[in-house]
Amino acid sequence: MALNQWKSRLNAGARRSRETLRQLAERSDRGLRRALGHRSCIALTGFSGAGKSTLLSSFINQLLHLEIQQANGLWPDVQDRWLSARLDSVAGHTSYPFADQMGRLQQGVWPASTQGLSRCLVEVRLAPRHRLQDVRGRGYVSHELEIWDYPGEWLMDLPLAKMRYGQWVADSFVNFNNEPRNSLAPELYQQLLDLDPASPFDPLEFDGLFARYRDFLKRCKTAGLHIVNPGRFVLDGADPSEIPAFIPLLAAYGKSPVDASSDSWWAEMTRRYDHYVSGFVRPFLEQVFLQVDHQLVLVDLLGSLSQGRQSLEELRRSLARVLQLFNYGQNGWLDKLVAPKIEQLTFVATKLDSVLPSQRPHMADLMRALVAESVQAARFESTHVDHMELAAIACTRVGQRNGEPALLVDQQGEPMWLQHPTLPRGWPNDRDWAALADWQAPQLQLPALGAPLHSPWPNIHMAQLCQHLLKELHA
Repeated sequence: MALNQWKSRLNAGARRSRETLRQLAERSDRGLRRALGHRSCIALTGFSGAGKSTLLSSFINQLLHLEIQQANGLWPDVQDRWLSARLDSVAGHTSYPFADQMGRLQQGVWPASTQGLSRCLVEVRLAPRHRLQDVRGRGYVSHELEIWDYPGEWLMDLPLAKMRYGQWVADSFVNFNNEPRNSLAPELYQQLLDLDPASPFDPLEFDGLFARYRDFLKRCKTAGLHIVNPGRFVLDGADPSEIPAFIPLLAAYGKSPVDASSDSWWAEMTRRYDHYVSGFVRPFLEQVFLQVDHQLVLVDLLGSLSQGRQSLEELRRSLARVLQLFNYGQNGWLDKLVAPKIEQLTFVATKLDSVLPSQRPHMADLMRALVAESVQAARFESTHVDHMELAAIACTRVGQRNGEPALLVDQQGEPMWLQHPTLPRGWPNDRDWAALADWQAPQLQLPALGAPLHSPWPNIHMAQLCQHLLKELHA
């Protein structure tokens, strides 16, 4: 029996060593290509519902079929040199399901929400400007975009990387005492307050409490809230047997139950929380956010505006909490090779097709107000910060109604006019919220989309996004 245990341990150690060597080789290759200017690593960041999958599918489609999709939108210094683009997988990692997502879009179904970490590699080739760009005589120069996609629910958990369990409990207590959370689960709130952290842990009681807590988290997400921890438990198909489950012991707020025994609720929840952070949150932070040089942060401004003051305020707080964890700065050659910093931070307001053209500048003003706090550290480290507003796939068209510009959309096969109140210029005040009180952001249906090789897909400002992400091609 002892021999078998030693064999098992040796085999497990060998597997870990092989995986470590594989990761080191992969990082070295990525770093070298980045240092030579041949590859950019981009993380597609955003909370659930911001449209990450739709934007990534549209972006890849734009590049693969650029001469069709951007027939009138090629930027001048690339237009005459463009050769082609190719989509590839990243060895050893789950590939982004581009073909499946495109199939859904052509069937009139929005892309499936992201359930795990995936990557894709887009290689773009251009004719060289001069012979010095093509010393190998290949007839082209190339640049690779490695794009990382992951669930927005994972993003919600990143602040836990800097919190101990007691700090998370205090954070949860404060959030629980603000509406609409308190009204979403008043009985659960009272049960968590009544539970003595120093009492012996009861697995059966925990199972019932965690089931109610998990349901509460899902209702918070539906209500448009963005501080939802643990975020992985609101994903469809999340298995509690594979992910450490824990709850906030609210009765410990303002106290320090250091004398709790090893079999107490406090000790058990602390162990599970620490396991969750060390096994899921920190590895995700290190694997993704400490290896990319460009963060693309998608924001559903309209959704938060329509869900009310608390939703927008929590979106602002959540962005500030998450973005302060990133490593910002300009990359020298050695930085790109070994430990890249985020040198480009781009905020993207999605679903611009739901806004009248005359009010689209309002979206830019609101975005700047939303992220004003979040970008301070990035700007201090000389990171380039940009803002964009776009619609990855435009579902509306602009027409005239009663002599005024209006948005027209096909819903259930019937044309329908969309209206929205005047959007705030900058951070909303009380008068703005009063105007928005009865408005809900529309849930649009996809337009009929033809084969991308033959017909361009409607969008707003996707050409500018392509130009922005491929800025290295201008060199």
